[in-house]
Amino acid sequence: MVGGQALDVHSMQVRRSQRGRIPNDIYTPDSKQDTTRNVSYKLNGKTALQKKALGTSKSQKPINVQDKSGTFIIENLSSAAYKLLKRETYDYYNKSDTNTIQEINSATTIKGLKTKVNVEQALSVKRKSGGRQLYRINFFNTNNKIDVNGYKYKLFVDEDFPKIREVLRDTALIDQLNQHIYKACISVENNCSSTCSEQVLLQIETGSQGDDTSP
Repeated sequence: MVGGQALDVHSMQVRRSQRGRIPNDIYTPDSKQDTTRNVSYKLNGKTALQKKALGTSKSQKPINVQDKSGTFIIENLSSAAYKLLKRETYDYYNKSDTNTIQEINSATTIKGLKTKVNVEQALSVKRKSGGRQLYRINFFNTNNKIDVNGYKYKLFVDEDFPKIREVLRDTALIDQLNQHIYKACISVENNCSSTCSEQVLLQIETGSQGDDTSP
């Protein structure tokens, strides 16, 4: 639903195949086509970690979905729901027979780590047969927000998002993953230095494996 109306995730039916299962990988992007650009600011790893902990307490009933001035906005996502929705979006287009994606990353540095962190990621969606960009899906990793724009963004709203959002039916999985993220964040706050918090932030994002370094 759009126009500021709420999406009642709890009214959806939970898929048995995913119940109680925490995915090892947050998502698996197609690395064949990607571009990275640097942003001008540095990320405060401890603050970003605190935001992730706060995001685990957000209710998934409802999330906010708005179609606002040509931009489709998805927000009020918990930290876990954001991760799952992002992963499902990548998986959906990687398996598409008609569309292809190019990933654009916006990266920055944080104190104490050599590895750069992706603070924003975007998917440029085009037809495999060629032509201009249909729409662009933007992931804002520091505040768990997603928006979609472009001249054919309504295709995402009407055709793609209803399928992608199915992953949010599994509220048990979302709750379990939120608890996992929260415990990791609190453990860092109580026992680690600022540099340590930044390292654990990366571990939360990658699921302790893979190359994803987004908050």
